Parts: sequence; C-alpha cells; structure tokens
Amino acid sequence: GSAHVTLAVTAEQWLAVRSMIAQAGYAGRPALDEISFGGSGSALVNGAGQVIGINVSSSYLGEEYLGESYAVSLEEIRGSVEDLIRKGYVSGKVRLGISGTTLTESEAKTYQVPRGVAIVEFSKESAFAGTEAKVGDIITSIDGKTVTSMADVAPILKKHKAGDKVKVKLYRIEASGGSRELEVTATLLEDKGSTQK
Repeated sequence: GSAHVTLAVTAEQWLAVRSMIAQAGYAGRPALDEISFGGSGSALVNGAGQVIGINVSSSYLGEEYLGESYAVSLEEIRGSVEDLIRKGYVSGKVRLGISGTTLTESEAKTYQVPRGVAIVEFSKESAFAGTEAKVGDIITSIDGKTVTSMADVAPILKKHKAGDKVKVKLYRIEASGGSRELEVTATLLEDKGSTQK
C-alpha cells in the first residue's frame, strides 16, 4: 500500500487547503466510495479514521449519484499544505495583479473586438507596473499563448515563477474610436493568496 501522510491542521487551514485545490485545478483520482452530494472539499478517511485525501468531485444528475467520485491524495498536495500551514499561502504561484473579466463570444461580436480578458482594475502591486497597459485593454495573449478567457490564464502562469518576464499582447480601443494592438512585458509577482495587499 501507499504511505500515509499525517498533517495537523486547524479548521481555517483546512478551508485554505480546499480553496487551494479548487484554484489550482488538481486532477482528482477515482475514489472507492460514493462522496455524498455536496461533499466536495470534505476529508477522505480510511478505515482507521485517518485523513488520506480530500474529496474533489462526484458525478450526480440532480440528486442521483452516477457512480463516480474523485479525491486528491494528501501525498500529492503535501508540499502545498505545509506551505499553507507555515506561510499562510502556497509558495511558487504567480499572479498578474489585475482584476479581469472574460469577454464572451457574443460580446466580442457585438463590440467588434477579439475575445480575451478585459482588464477591469490593477492591484496596488501589478505585473503591469511601468508598462503601457491600461484599464479597458483586452489581453489576447500571454507568453505566446492565446487567451480567450480567464480560464486560459492560470495554466500559462503555472509554468512560471515570480520575477519571470512574459510578453502580453493587448487590444485597445482608442478614445478616437480606432483600435490598436500592442505588446508589453509584464514581470510576474508572487501570489501570496487572498490576504495580500
């Protein structure tokens, strides 16, 4: 059998672990037993009562269980959990330091702009500090990879570390009514979680 990992966590740390798994998109492995409806994020416990994983999803149609449940092993996320306990955040993650919104296909057609992520706000610390980027610009590419939604951003950032410089293509609608594309270099910041200022 596999080795078991024992970690002592507070309720607050457990909630942070659940949040980290959801944000990081860990792929769960099939669990042996049914996870009750609404049980995602709960502990997966072995026959001895030891927590061995975290339930991440189940397949339901309405309230009828369809026979598939998934869990993430504590062994797989041990480093992240230890970071949360020690530092209060998972180290090694990066951020752009913006709030953004996905432009849907219909919005892009209506406004005759490319699909992408519109910059709504810059954080106090932003990867775009010192660049030409402005609120309202549409991010269409990061590091040479097409961005059509917020969901495209995390997998691109996951391959980088704080301090890395990435090329970001932007689409801007000018006040004159025209538009232009521009490219800026963003310096990625360490993501210290929702408590960062």
